Amino acid sequence: MTGPGSSWRWRGLSLAFLVVFSSALGACGKFDLPGAAVARVNGKAITEYQFGNELLRTSTGPTDAGRTQVLQKLIDRQLLQAEAQRHSIDRDPHVMSAIESAKAQILAEAYLQSRLAYVPAPSRDEIAAYFHRHPEQFAKRTLFHLKEMALPSTQLTGELQSVLDQARTLEDIAAWLDGRRVLYTQARQTRSSADMPAALLARMQDMQAGQMAVVREGDSASLFAIMAIEPSPVTLATATPQIERILQSQKARELGQAELSRLRLSARVEYANGAGAPLARMQGSATLADTEKFVSQSGVQQHAAQ
Repeated sequence: MTGPGSSWRWRGLSLAFLVVFSSALGACGKFDLPGAAVARVNGKAITEYQFGNELLRTSTGPTDAGRTQVLQKLIDRQLLQAEAQRHSIDRDPHVMSAIESAKAQILAEAYLQSRLAYVPAPSRDEIAAYFHRHPEQFAKRTLFHLKEMALPSTQLTGELQSVLDQARTLEDIAAWLDGRRVLYTQARQTRSSADMPAALLARMQDMQAGQMAVVREGDSASLFAIMAIEPSPVTLATATPQIERILQSQKARELGQAELSRLRLSARVEYANGAGAPLARMQGSATLADTEKFVSQSGVQQHAAQ
């Protein structure tokens, strides 16, 4: 680290630190956060409001030791913040840029949350329609009890495929792999049809207990044998709370998409020196992926589910 006021390398800082840092600096000298002081650091108050928010953000339990730990963390942060300001680090261009970026993200998410705070609850007809459209999740939900072997996908050679075609059990395959010192792991697990990707579910629905299959997922592969298949249906009454959350989340995403599209249509976006020109045709409609990211980060899905 170089001397105070010099240009720092801030790319390694976590977003969480930047959010906290920008919030603290933004409040400093402009207004006092509400709540009585729980501690003072060189005359600067740490308020109940700050303390309570910090408790919510941490996994520390509501014990005296946990609360003390959080308070000491706030005191440390206050000391570091004051020292950073004393050395004018808050005026460093890299720091200022990071703070403004974090501030913009916080405000954008807060605005979207305020717009989507009251998502209308789905009707009974909507809930029933969703229930009947997804039998694999509810009325015909099935549990697959599996025994699996995981290994690098590079090991799925033609020779191993021949062994798979002739093997009767995973133990036969394990013996072959052991003989060639191929590393693998074994596990037992139960997977629900409600949580499976559509392609895998379609494949497994045609299988019976005792059968084996191979699934490639990027750099890894799974060899699994179905030990048992167990029907596990869910009634409409039981599924209703879950479906309500799903439908409200969908409505939140749709409203978020509409709001971003409205803002883009009314905005004047200019690209300097051709930067972003290929994206100009997208000006009238925000991407769903960006909307979902904002909705998730702003906590709208969780709020809507309550």
